[in-house]
Amino acid sequence: MLTKSRYVIVSENTYTDPAGRRGRLVYNTATTRVSLLGTAAARQLEQVAPDDMPTALADRLRGLGLLTEQDPEQEMQSVVAAQKATADDTASRAFVLVPTSYCNMGCDYCGQTHVRGGLAPDHRRHVADRVLAAMAQPGTEQVEVRWFGGEPMMAYAVLLAMSEEFTAGSAATGTPYRATMTTNGALLTLRKMRRLYDDCAVREVCVTLDGPAEVHDAHRPLKSGQRSYARILDLLRGVVAEADAFEELSVILRVNIDVRNHGHVSELLRDLKDAGMDHRMVQLDLHGVYAWSNDVSDVRLGREELARQEVEWIQEILGLGMNHAVLPRARAGKICPAVTRSQEVISSTGSVFSCTEHPLVDRHEREDALSPVVMLPTPRLRPAGQFDDWHERLSSSSVPCSGCVFLPVCGGSCPKHWSESDPPCPPFKSNIQARMDLVAVLNNLRPVADEAQSAAGGGARSGGA
Repeated sequence: MLTKSRYVIVSENTYTDPAGRRGRLVYNTATTRVSLLGTAAARQLEQVAPDDMPTALADRLRGLGLLTEQDPEQEMQSVVAAQKATADDTASRAFVLVPTSYCNMGCDYCGQTHVRGGLAPDHRRHVADRVLAAMAQPGTEQVEVRWFGGEPMMAYAVLLAMSEEFTAGSAATGTPYRATMTTNGALLTLRKMRRLYDDCAVREVCVTLDGPAEVHDAHRPLKSGQRSYARILDLLRGVVAEADAFEELSVILRVNIDVRNHGHVSELLRDLKDAGMDHRMVQLDLHGVYAWSNDVSDVRLGREELARQEVEWIQEILGLGMNHAVLPRARAGKICPAVTRSQEVISSTGSVFSCTEHPLVDRHEREDALSPVVMLPTPRLRPAGQFDDWHERLSSSSVPCSGCVFLPVCGGSCPKHWSESDPPCPPFKSNIQARMDLVAVLNNLRPVADEAQSAAGGGARSGGA
């Protein structure tokens, strides 16, 4: 017996294509596919039992994944089972490495405590041995190191030395290896970026800019009192200018948004356009400031306000020829290291964690370390963490995510924040209809004023997001 999929979202608005045909967009979060249905077909999908539909229409909607033979509970369990299978797979290993406890910035919304100090030699040796052991482990198909902080560029020499071991280990075992880096960008130069790419296999770098020059430099102040905005933008401009030399590099430009800088995002976007960030290698990532085990209630932008403004910013980004996803493009897999033992976080303090929000946070360093890295046998996966049962919680419907239409693409987002009664629901949960309007524009569809005036039509046509 066919039923409507619980993971179907139908646009509230009606659109017309260049040929004058009217329809509504349908987004299937289980397949991440967007389709354009004629208005009659969309109405039947919403209101008519599949058994009462014309057979040809029912077959077509089933082919698009909009109708299913599973009941809602079975469909949810299938999604969770697929996510759990991905989380349980140890063929792909990832290590989030914090090579220093210090950061040269003093952002007041940061929840970490930063003190000077790098990795002790024995600690560094044990960290490297864990990564190399993963490469040599039978069944490992890929290893990734994610340089994190503090500010990883404060430990540039350590990073280079350890990367040399990792690339050599990859060559010796034949296990593919890549690295990513999350950095404030203030210490990066084009010469260092070339070396990170050529010698350290860094294939993705995430850099934060929180506004135009004056706003960014106030929002993310250097402890030295110097400014960083112009320096970072010059670096990015140089990387884009030499894009042929960084053929496999992705640049993520993150913007942390709160009540103090949300009015300056548009100005930042124009700066980025002028600096050449309308390049295929660059992707923008807008994020509201949130609690990282700290109190940001005075500066945090309200969820609904963030969701409303986000759509306007995405529209600006796309209008300027820059890149930002409109709808989620892939199903959730390993949403974070906290839900899979194939990933682990190793702090500069010597502790192994499962959650990236635990290192350098005093309470978590004291209470939530899984093991000292020097005590952990190198061939073993990290010990079990407090969120490794996340998929069991989803399966038993003990968290709200189980019944959410966005479960296939969100996966619950952040188990830690759910445990702190701070729902981490992404903005697209609130602004999905406005995002579908953007998808319509991108596909040369025009909104029409009154669906009731539309001519009857019933086909289903696929579209792209």
